[in-house]
Amino acid sequence: MLSHPTASLFETQAARIWLRKRGVEVATPTPLLAVRLGTRQLRQPSGHKQRQFRYWIAGVLLSTGLFSLLFALRIPEEQMVTGHTGTVIICAIQLAEWATRRARDREAAARLPHRVASVSQSRLAPLDGWYVASTTVAFGGGIALATTMFVATPQYGHYAWTWLLLLGVAGAVAAFLVVSILRAPTLADDTTSLAIDTRLRRSDLYDLCPAVCVLIPLTDFLQRDQPAPYTWPMAGHAALAMGLFAIGWLRQRHRPLPAGHYGT
Repeated sequence: MLSHPTASLFETQAARIWLRKRGVEVATPTPLLAVRLGTRQLRQPSGHKQRQFRYWIAGVLLSTGLFSLLFALRIPEEQMVTGHTGTVIICAIQLAEWATRRARDREAAARLPHRVASVSQSRLAPLDGWYVASTTVAFGGGIALATTMFVATPQYGHYAWTWLLLLGVAGAVAAFLVVSILRAPTLADDTTSLAIDTRLRRSDLYDLCPAVCVLIPLTDFLQRDQPAPYTWPMAGHAALAMGLFAIGWLRQRHRPLPAGHYGT
């Protein structure tokens, strides 16, 4: 017979608040949910600051490397996307946050050894149509626009391929985060805790979304009218990608939890 995990008073309270915000009122969450949600909300994983520091250093080095590459190729600053530093900073922040959440989940898994993957579902279950659509538009649409710019208007060739470079960096980080989130161990022992596990993964996907980097090139329009023929296509692309993302984020955030046993 499996013993119940023990949650602290603060973890239980944090889990109760999390559930209440999503329409479930319980006085005492089930032990598994108290540990799972409480660890996510309260526990600061060991090595947290060092882990985040490493990602920040990696971000600084990558940003420096990108700038050095562009400088070595003698590309005039006015002919390139100015958001390379912003893109790297966003990616570094999201990787650091992902590392923190992963560490918290690993600590929870260590306290729930018999409940890791004791129930299962498709690895793709946390993905919803809005997330897939927004990510596809953000990266697929960006690549299509940049390629069109490169082929149709050679005078903006430098701008186009530096934009492709930034999309590649953000896309690589996005792919890494999605795969890592979907492949993480399932912490659940019944359909209710499985629904919570799926909800947390979906929340991670939306919270850690490098697709927001599509907004960065728009800052060029505030500084200079470059590239002028693509002002509205680029603005429309960013608006569509972020609009789909916002709808999905709001839907998953306000979606009620399914009926189940969450506690007493």
